Amino acid sequence: MCFFLLSGNLLHAQDITGLWKGTLYNDSNRLTYHYEIAISEEKNRLYGFSHTWFILNDKQYYGVKKLKVRKMKGKIVTEDDGLIAHNYPVKPAKNVKQINILELTESDSIRVLAGPFTTNRTREYAPLTGSVTLKRTQQYRQTSLVPHLEELQLSQELSFIEPAPAPAQTDVVTRERSVPQVPSVKPVLTVSERTNSIQHEMFYESDSLHLTLYDNGEVDGDSVSVYMNGVQLLHKVRLSTTPVTLTVSTQQASTIQLVMYAESLGTIPPNTGLLIVRDKGKVHEIRFSSNLSENAAIVFKRKNN
Repeated sequence: MCFFLLSGNLLHAQDITGLWKGTLYNDSNRLTYHYEIAISEEKNRLYGFSHTWFILNDKQYYGVKKLKVRKMKGKIVTEDDGLIAHNYPVKPAKNVKQINILELTESDSIRVLAGPFTTNRTREYAPLTGSVTLKRTQQYRQTSLVPHLEELQLSQELSFIEPAPAPAQTDVVTRERSVPQVPSVKPVLTVSERTNSIQHEMFYESDSLHLTLYDNGEVDGDSVSVYMNGVQLLHKVRLSTTPVTLTVSTQQASTIQLVMYAESLGTIPPNTGLLIVRDKGKVHEIRFSSNLSENAAIVFKRKNN
């Protein structure tokens, strides 16, 4: 009894707000899905969002939900509180809610939320069961949920993300002008004129890499051109839930820089995408973000045997 009381007190003292990233396993179909939750707190009230995504027949599907969050008997309980956005191939079942009962553990400074989930029984559907395993991450840009909430204009509800500083205000001096000036149109910067922002580095082993590109949020018309070591591979491809694929040879260089140049920002800036890299049976998921002044750059280095 004392152990459970101490565990509950420890959880009560822990800050569980933040971004948690991992997987959800469904016992019924024996499939594993990508799963993320964001937990926020305002006036001692916990709440959050979840993001689930999977690829079926090479197409990416996702669902974003609001969450109710509470601490109960030494556990963290999250419960669906409404579907915000999705592109599921079939209409989602009504009145079906997922409930996660998670335990917080920490080892070597890695914090983990893990435990079972279940769905409620309805007239049409029996409960589903499974398990959730999530690790806390500070790399918000390497997640699906945060960029998606930004595009849905909901990121301001995340208490653990600092808002962007407001631009400094300057005194406005009014001057009379006899002839109004027409503002000049800024020229579009070329790929070499934009700054390269290195957003991920990884080691590879094989002589070729299979690359797949998707949009990383709401499909809003983002388009990119892709360059490898300065050579254009793709020109003005539109990012969506349907894959853009290519295979690149790595035999000519031990270090490769892949650059995503934003041709457009879509209707909801910035330009965000998901790059899936397959290398000798290993799969790497890399999120990237670019704009009209900054390219997204990924660096690949050959692993020494």
